[in-house]
Amino acid sequence: MANYSAYMDKVILFDLGTQETSVLPWSDEDRCRYIGGSAMAAKLLGDSKNAADLIVITTGPLTGTGAPGSNYFSISAVSPLTGEVSHSSCGGNFGLYLKKAGIDALVIKGSCEKPMWLGILNEHFTLHKAGGIWGKTVSTTNAELQAAIDEERNCRVKCGMLTIGPAGENGAAVATVASGDNDACTCSLGAVFGAKKLKAIVVTGNHDISVADEEKALENHKQWAQHLHAHPITGELLPKRGSIGFVERLQEVSLLPTENFSKAGCDFAHEIGGEVFADKYNVVNRGCTYCPIRCERSAVCEGEVVKGPSLNAAVLLGSNILNSDMKLIVRWTKQLHELGLDLTHTAKAVAWAMQARSEGVWKTELQFGITTNISDTFAAIALKTGIGEELAMGCTALGKKYGGEFAYMFTDIVGAAARSYVGFNGTLSDYAERYTDAALNAGQCPCVALALIPAFMVKKPHGIKAVAARKLAPLAPVAAKIISVLPETVGDKLPVTFLTRELRYTVGMSMTLDALVKTGTADSVGLPKPMLKAYKAANAFSVKDCAAKLKETAEKLKDMDKDELLAKLGIKE
Repeated sequence: MANYSAYMDKVILFDLGTQETSVLPWSDEDRCRYIGGSAMAAKLLGDSKNAADLIVITTGPLTGTGAPGSNYFSISAVSPLTGEVSHSSCGGNFGLYLKKAGIDALVIKGSCEKPMWLGILNEHFTLHKAGGIWGKTVSTTNAELQAAIDEERNCRVKCGMLTIGPAGENGAAVATVASGDNDACTCSLGAVFGAKKLKAIVVTGNHDISVADEEKALENHKQWAQHLHAHPITGELLPKRGSIGFVERLQEVSLLPTENFSKAGCDFAHEIGGEVFADKYNVVNRGCTYCPIRCERSAVCEGEVVKGPSLNAAVLLGSNILNSDMKLIVRWTKQLHELGLDLTHTAKAVAWAMQARSEGVWKTELQFGITTNISDTFAAIALKTGIGEELAMGCTALGKKYGGEFAYMFTDIVGAAARSYVGFNGTLSDYAERYTDAALNAGQCPCVALALIPAFMVKKPHGIKAVAARKLAPLAPVAAKIISVLPETVGDKLPVTFLTRELRYTVGMSMTLDALVKTGTADSVGLPKPMLKAYKAANAFSVKDCAAKLKETAEKLKDMDKDELLAKLGIKE
């Protein structure tokens, strides 16, 4: 029995071959070390004798609790793209309903003899024949499954769904898994589901998710939401323009990927940016469950209101292949989702092919700026026919086969947009990445972490305060240690502590900021060595490093009293 609230106290292993379930051990010590999410999955996979046979779906303690952005879950497995353990975090409501079914994490092993879909109701597992939906698109599959369970229970059933499209069924290495309108992109695990002949998972339940201190948790939610609404990114840019609104920022600072990342910036950036989309195409703003930011856009595509393009879509289907037509970006985004293709890796493969042609590495009809054959190419990738059979391998495999160093070019586009405000200091970037990973492991949307960027650095990125703050950026890990050791000074006045307070009030888990960003890293002890490479978080500062930084900081600030320091950093008592 877990001593913490918000956890459901169950990690379930389900064997597709035998249809048997068992409970895997997961202790309070494990909860403190890994929290949940991809760090939890890395531990579960590392403990397995056959990780290549597993799919691990994990929630975080905050998933489904009502905390801002607490709608995320993770899917982990050995990726067909890399051959290594990969993790993808995803929004939508699947994580919420997995917890309402009484499950913190679901581990799936084995495979089905014939296409099947898995139904889960309050920890009860049933496999159903999927012959009638095999080969169908994501939205059609979801609609038919919803109709089937509604008919079976004679009511409208609220549930979460994970679905693959034709790409996953056909074993395309760039296939993804969809949770409603959301896709678990970046690690392309749809082929893993397809290999197991698992078309979908439908989960529902009526378990309550407990909260340690409801009154304090609700007050923290309120303050956190107010901070998000007041911030220029999470309160203005994302709600009004969505993540696609970062296109203009990337263009401004010469970081907009163009022509397969070979150039930075293009003369049509405004046409694929958030302002034009908001003015000409956006129908209504939407958001994930429990998210006050509401960064999702929507647009009309072929007479249907569909989810609008993200920043990744605008860049990888726009500037990176020299396409300036927003309507095509909207249409292709929808097509890729329906086919079950990972937008990130599929678009990268197409861009690679275009550059391969221009470099004389590979003969293909794909060219930068030519859009007439893109839609057919996506269909070919999903079905693995014609040129699609090779593009379905992904650009890394293509690069190894045909050559060309450009095959390995890639960047974290959203991360680049965020870091453009605070600078690209390696120490700060590593620390920010660890904090974002910790938030994801707790079950939160990574957009919530964007509100940690000081507002003045967004509003006036070239101002004196912003320049000074960037100079102090390398000291961020030191500041975290100070906040952890002396929270009574400025610790509870900083936005960065919302997450640690949430864990304390919702979960009952007292954890310092410094300890939080170490969860899932080498310093947390216990992550198997093969998993460390797969898990993104860097090792935490050593005591020796921190002591040196503290001495350096003391020298710089010895003539500055507390009030003056707070004033210079824009922090109000």
